[in-house]
Amino acid sequence: MLAAISSETDLEYSENILSRDHTENMFRFLGNKIEQISPLHFKIKPPYVLNGGEFRVPGDISSAAFFLVLGVLAKEGNLLIKNIGLNPARTGILTALQSMGAKIEIQNKRIECGEPVGDLKTYPSNLKKSNIPESLIPSIIDEIPILSVAGFFAEGGFEIRHAEELRAKESDRIHTMVSNFRELGIEVEEYTDGYSFDGTSKKSSEVWTRLSTVKKFQFNHIWIIELQ
Repeated sequence: MLAAISSETDLEYSENILSRDHTENMFRFLGNKIEQISPLHFKIKPPYVLNGGEFRVPGDISSAAFFLVLGVLAKEGNLLIKNIGLNPARTGILTALQSMGAKIEIQNKRIECGEPVGDLKTYPSNLKKSNIPESLIPSIIDEIPILSVAGFFAEGGFEIRHAEELRAKESDRIHTMVSNFRELGIEVEEYTDGYSFDGTSKKSSEVWTRLSTVKKFQFNHIWIIELQ
């Protein structure tokens, strides 16, 4: 798409699976048109408009996910996280947490530079086990590690399946999470496409004493959050 724009040529393209549309959103924001022939079939043609200007980049919801989980697991108070990108292709973490009973509000929702943006407010919540459908996995693939930490405090435990892509990331995230939870004394069932464990929040004080043994495996999304 960028090659077609820079060379001022027509482009007609199709996708097997609908990808995230950040590039298309920016393209439209700059004043260009995209013809959507079908849900997976698109067409663009010159002249293209590429004028400079002032742009606002929203906060990354993958990074905000750690604070979202912290907020819902807290014993009191609330947490407000401002200016977070709410592109539907990236908000699966909200869907997953809310299905587990997390109290999360979206406030001040608006469109900035073609992208939906808003503020997220969390409240202490009683989490429960929830079925995470296969269709949701692509939009939470980077948030599964921190979602698993939330699952540790959920009544009934936690299970993630259909996530074999986790084994092909920067590191094998399934192996990493399973290994770390076992280091914390949690009994985990490992599958080729995920893992499951029972809720053990009543043993939290015993588990957190083992935090010094947790390994990060050189991957920035693998963290265990200590809650006082």
